[in-house]
Amino acid sequence: MPTRVGEVLSIRSTGRAGSCLLARGRQRGATVTSNVRPHMHELIRTWRQLDTRHRPYVLPGDDRVLRDTDCFRCASWAAYCANPNFGAVESGHFHVDLLPVPFAGRLDRASVFVLLLNPGFGPHDYFAESKVRAFREMRIANLRQSAAARFDYLSPDFSWHGGFRYWHGRLSRPSSPSSLRRTASPMEPHVNSCSRDSRRSS
Repeated sequence: MPTRVGEVLSIRSTGRAGSCLLARGRQRGATVTSNVRPHMHELIRTWRQLDTRHRPYVLPGDDRVLRDTDCFRCASWAAYCANPNFGAVESGHFHVDLLPVPFAGRLDRASVFVLLLNPGFGPHDYFAESKVRAFREMRIANLRQSAAARFDYLSPDFSWHGGFRYWHGRLSRPSSPSSLRRTASPMEPHVNSCSRDSRRSS
């Protein structure tokens, strides 16, 4: 399954008193206290060191274990559209030109953590980071854990993104299609253009 560097997030606690879903050496549902807060800070400090100005987006040290054959490189939406592997979501490579998503939302304010294997991948990710400035800024705010960090995958502004479809489908009550607020996808004209270019080049 394709993923990004930093795919596995193992958080030992909420970092404050609360209920623990999964923690090393603790039972599910056990009380979590502040004695494990340094682990949370270490996690945040590490991801704040990531240089988001230059690709590839790889943490210092990880570059020593990542081989070139493990990585998929595309620096923009246009480059991804022109790549012969456009749309191949099961390549198994690390997409190191996409911003990592080790977590989403403000960790210091969360009372519940949901641990996942990886953040998933789709062509919309290259489009979102290359063409939608607000989306890219959201991703960086989450990495920095700044005051602007939020769990924006349920925001109507990003309802065209696969992250919204994933989380909305799992957290919302069953709804009729007419009851959902839908935002038109800014990707549609670009995807159509890619399809035409692909037909001309074949």
